[in-house]
Parts: sequence; structure tokens; C-alpha cells
Amino acid sequence: MSIHLLLLTLSLADGDGPSLSTLQKWETPHQINSVALSADASRLITAGAHGVVSLWSVSDAKLIGYLKGSRADSTCVAISPDGSMAAVGGIEGEVELYDLEKKTVIRAHGEHGSRLQHVAFSPDGSLLASSCWDGKIRWWSTRDGQRKAVKDATAIGMGSIGFLANAGQLLVPAQYESYPGNPSTSMSAPLARLSLTDGSPAKPLVGSASFWAIAPGVDRVAAGTESGEVVTWRMDQPEAPEHRWSILPSDHGPIGRGIVRVAILDKGETIFAISMSGFGGLFDRVGKKKVSIDRPTDAFVTADVQAGRLALCRWGNAIEIIDLSLKP
Repeated sequence: MSIHLLLLTLSLADGDGPSLSTLQKWETPHQINSVALSADASRLITAGAHGVVSLWSVSDAKLIGYLKGSRADSTCVAISPDGSMAAVGGIEGEVELYDLEKKTVIRAHGEHGSRLQHVAFSPDGSLLASSCWDGKIRWWSTRDGQRKAVKDATAIGMGSIGFLANAGQLLVPAQYESYPGNPSTSMSAPLARLSLTDGSPAKPLVGSASFWAIAPGVDRVAAGTESGEVVTWRMDQPEAPEHRWSILPSDHGPIGRGIVRVAILDKGETIFAISMSGFGGLFDRVGKKKVSIDRPTDAFVTADVQAGRLALCRWGNAIEIIDLSLKP
């Protein structure tokens, strides 16, 4: 494994704007499908080919160790808010819950029928949710493994899921035509809000695009679309988007347009977004770009944001840690 440390400054094209710093950069020995930062951004988990799930120290890019479990390809990963657990979803439909200190499996949920696309912990860490290409969205208690609800509405193929803080709801992309209580089919894909008690739907966040990435906030939600747009809503006005803009350069081709990660920063004043092709940046709440974070690739990008840090993976195994604090 070759490790390359790098400190550099990324500026806007004209050189007069704010800048960001790359804090660490290294390569892993295995292909990566998903990354997850701990809530304090001190540790990073990478999950990918052949079920290899690695735990890293962010400050010095050192490998802490490997987690034990399934050897099938891992497709998604998340770390609990308190940093004690990790959830890994795989290509065979199994969700494994790990003890990060012991690096062993606490329990496995093998109830999905095919490839897992996203896993997420609730803000208090008491629930673990997963979505799958089989169209099912499920969640369990992390304490005893009891399943809480099953939702059979079809999720968008690349869509992520997320818990709405203090709302008792799970936010997921869903087919508008099949969403209960909404007879109109003019909007192809809303964001469904499901009760954590029984999976029943609440009023959706309406939008006219296929959503790939979701960032639940306190009073706002941001989502990234298959076509490379960011859409935001105020939680008290779910019937119509607040703002919408494209993050892609005007000459971007048709491949790799979908946004794979969004995040709400600075109490809603800044939105981070990046596309599968590696184009992205930081934007203000109405879509004006503050700084570019462009890492063009003909492969794919996967990313996570925690505590003002971005963990970005491209070319399958190159990791970069970026400080998202804007500097004059």
C-alpha cells in the first residue's frame, strides 16, 4: 500500500475567492464502493470489493484494522453517531452491524433480496435503516435487532435514505405514481416521509426529478438528482422546492451527471454537492457557487461529509480528506 500525504490549496478559477485545504491523501490496496466518516471525522471506513472493510485513522492516514464478516462485495457503509458501531451492506442483500472496538459482527440482517444501496443510523443511534434494489426499505433496533417496519414502495435505484431529526420519520426516494394519497402523476419522484413507528407515509417533499442523494437538515432538506441538480425544501413547505440549481459545468456530457453526495453545512447557509463524475463544490443556499471541488474521473466518486471534513474517493481506491472550512 502506498501512502501519499499532501497539503494543498484549491481555489476558484479566478484565484480571488475563498479556498479549501486537502489534509490527507492516500491510496488503499482494494477497490472502494463506499466510505463513511465518524461524526468527529477522526476515523474513516472504506468498504468495497471482496467484502474488504477497512478502518482508518484520518489524522495520519494509518490503517487501524479490518472488520470481520461477509466476503461478498460491500456496497454501502455507515458509522453510528457515537462511533461505536458500523453498518455494512453487501451485494447479497445482507446488512451487518459491527462493534468497531472489537472489529467483530454484532448481528447480521439477511432479509433483503438483492444488492444493498444505502444504510443509515438514526440521530440517537437506536435504529439502523437500509434500502435495497429489491424496492424494500427496512429498519431495526440496534439494541436487540428487532425489525420495526417494512416499506415496500419502490425506491429510486441510486437513492440514499436519511432520518429526519426530531421528526420520527425516515426520508426516502419513492415512485410518485405509487405514493399513497397523491393522485397526480405530474411529479415523477418525490421524497417520501415514512413514520418510524409503522412505515405509514406523511406528506412528501415534492420534486420533478429522480433523487440520488439526500441530506436531511433541521429546518431544510437538500437532495441531488440523477441529472446533476441540487433541490432544497423548507420543512414547513414540503409541497414545493425552495431552490434548484445545476452543479455541473455547461459542457458536461451525459455520462456521470448524477449527484452522489449532498450535505447541509453552516446551519443551512452552505450546501455541498458532488456528482458521480467528480464535479462539485460548496454553494450558498440559493445555488451560487462559493468554491469548486472538481475531481474529474471516468470511473466514479463516493464521498461522505462529517464535522466540516469531506472524505472523497475516486479512481476506485484514492482517498482524499478535504477541510470544507472556507478560508479567505
